[in-house]
Amino acid sequence: MSETSSSSEAPTSSTASAPSASTARAPKNYTPAPARATFPPFNDHNGHLPPYAYTTHVTEKGPINTVYDVKFNPYITTADFFASATGTHLNFYEAKSNGELEMKNAFMDTNKDEEYYAIIWCLAKFSAGIAGLKEQPIVVFAGKTGNIRSINAFTKRKAKLYTGNGDAVNDLATDPTRPYLFASASKDMTVRLWHVKQAQAIVIFGGYRGSKDQVLSVDFHKSGGYLVSGCMDHTVRVWKFSDELDIQNAIAKAENAVENNNDEEATPPPPPVEGHFSTACTKDLHTNYVDCVKFMGNHIITKSCEPSMWLFKFGEFDDPSPCGRGIHKREETLAQPIAQLHVPHTDMWYIKFAMTNGPPGKAWVACGNQVGEVHLWDLHKIPITSDSNFVLKNAHLPKLIRVVDFNRAGDVMLAAGSDGRITRYDAWGKFQEKPQVKVANKLEAKRRGRAKK
Repeated sequence: MSETSSSSEAPTSSTASAPSASTARAPKNYTPAPARATFPPFNDHNGHLPPYAYTTHVTEKGPINTVYDVKFNPYITTADFFASATGTHLNFYEAKSNGELEMKNAFMDTNKDEEYYAIIWCLAKFSAGIAGLKEQPIVVFAGKTGNIRSINAFTKRKAKLYTGNGDAVNDLATDPTRPYLFASASKDMTVRLWHVKQAQAIVIFGGYRGSKDQVLSVDFHKSGGYLVSGCMDHTVRVWKFSDELDIQNAIAKAENAVENNNDEEATPPPPPVEGHFSTACTKDLHTNYVDCVKFMGNHIITKSCEPSMWLFKFGEFDDPSPCGRGIHKREETLAQPIAQLHVPHTDMWYIKFAMTNGPPGKAWVACGNQVGEVHLWDLHKIPITSDSNFVLKNAHLPKLIRVVDFNRAGDVMLAAGSDGRITRYDAWGKFQEKPQVKVANKLEAKRRGRAKK
């Protein structure tokens, strides 16, 4: 199908069908590239080196060779593991300390109509898992059929099948305060809140006063009490549930129901709680599909199928709430822009940006585009510039970059997209020496006065 934003279909268009409950082991269907030891310097217009340099890449093979998502595991601190979604394949890699990308496991869905779009990592207690870990890192993934699955990537053990979405799942997000909770954004115009050990959603956000088209992106606030969603109807919405007693009670019941029952639910879960009213909503920022949204503190960064991203805040700047003065049944509609970030060549939808937080020089927003570039903005530069501070270009980058992601430390960045390509960048100085600046010799001074005879 056409990838332009004029289409209202999911990233691929075909009738959804129920997938098989089984997930089969697949061969290691990828071609690794050798890791590079030295790199040519890449300078911006001010002569400064970029924060990341190309290291290596892998190319995944299959009938569908677009990588829609890559996600690092944020919970394991001793190594950098990540998962990738390509067609019916879910692949697991280690970004090794020597610069290589090594595939550890590969799984394939037996339903050929499935196509994975989104991945996240969660933590949950299971009776069988990695020895010595009280909570197991679980990969949750979903796509075209709308069914969500989870699996332990290290033990190859299937964890759960989550049903209830009426159509494709476009995005997933994990609660940073309760990593056993996650949210889904669906083509059925809803955002749903799930427990990783419960097959049915806890809360459904949507309905009469909700999104009017596909929900393309979702993210949690750092407090775990708010969700932000981006939609095809050009809206950005914040859903506050930290003070909704019925929602908090439903979450508590789900936690208690699965706490002492190992891997299975002892009783059927109660019906999901419905949240029909978003707490803040704006349609003033974008004139096209909003396909990526993320909280940055109490502010929000959004991206659309147009050459720009927005950093803004709902309500007054001194208001500590990420949804301004919005309350239940009364939305906050004041959205105050702070910065507009120019991202050229992004008129296709489903191009995701990523952020990494750290001290000055190690806090970045990164976004790819459809001509094989990754644009980087320094979050510590005040004011944030409209044009990106650095642009990464390399022949080994995908021609169409769908997604970027950073590891926990922020010193490894992945860019993935078309041609099954996953490209690794590492922080400058990790594998190579920065170019030494040499001082030119002084010119010989000119003699003054008349020359002697």
